[in-house]
Amino acid sequence: MAMEGDLAIKVDFYLDQLVGL
Repeated sequence: MAMEGDLAIKVDFYLDQLVGL
């Protein structure tokens, strides 16, 4: 469960970085 949430956070952060580019 916690791993699933952590993955979602990482994906959201990664997408945010792509948008930042």
